Amino acid sequence: MDRFEGSWVYETAALPPEQSDTIGGLAEKFGLDPTKLEETVSEFNAACGSGDWDLVEMYGKKTSGITPPKSNWANPIVEAPFSGFPITAQLKFTFGGLKVDTDGRVLNTNEEPIPGLYAADEITGLYHKHPPATSVLRANTFERIVGANVAESLSAAATG
Repeated sequence: MDRFEGSWVYETAALPPEQSDTIGGLAEKFGLDPTKLEETVSEFNAACGSGDWDLVEMYGKKTSGITPPKSNWANPIVEAPFSGFPITAQLKFTFGGLKVDTDGRVLNTNEEPIPGLYAADEITGLYHKHPPATSVLRANTFERIVGANVAESLSAAATG
């Protein structure tokens, strides 16, 4: 796996990549149904258009007849060894999400806080023109604000 070492994928994966001489063998290493993965790869390969692959040219090699379509650089997966990285899906952030005020209160469609409903982190989406690498800082800041506001609200309800 020398060609992957030093890459972002290799450095951030919790487990090393797996390899196999067959698609079915690779599926087995990940606990997947070999027949289904072989069918999926065959369907993808059949959908790959002809033509030369050009890393610079956009939309030069696309798929047709599969959903979702691959719009660029679609090359058949045919040359062994086949490699796979153990990953899990994660939702990092949303564009949009719930609208909140600066206290973390969720706003209704009339821009009014919904009583007792707070939100922070990815559920609130991203703000526009945000500087890169600030999502964790933003999440931590608003989680602290929301946590303090919820605690104050619950305390007031218990004593009131």
